[in-house]
Amino acid sequence: MTNGYSYINLCSAPFIDKQLSAAADVVNGTDYSASDHGIDSFVGTNNPNGLKIPACRADETRYVVVSSLTGLSEFWCIDSTGVSEHSVAAPPVGEFVCP
Repeated sequence: MTNGYSYINLCSAPFIDKQLSAAADVVNGTDYSASDHGIDSFVGTNNPNGLKIPACRADETRYVVVSSLTGLSEFWCIDSTGVSEHSVAAPPVGEFVCP
């Protein structure tokens, strides 16, 4: 990028790991792992089997971070457009905005 700023390493940043793991702990979810849950092909999970896994996706200019809430199929989603809101779905593969 011409301004020297990039989100490319956001999902592997220690503060993201710490915050998403803490959020997962609150709902008895799976701790965040950048190598597993911080990749473009991973979608945040909150299903009837009790699987609650946060996710992070970022490229040079965009990011989206999602964490499970206590309710089934409920998430908190934050993206680089400034959105920070409740969502009933996690962003699908390839998307960088909250649904």
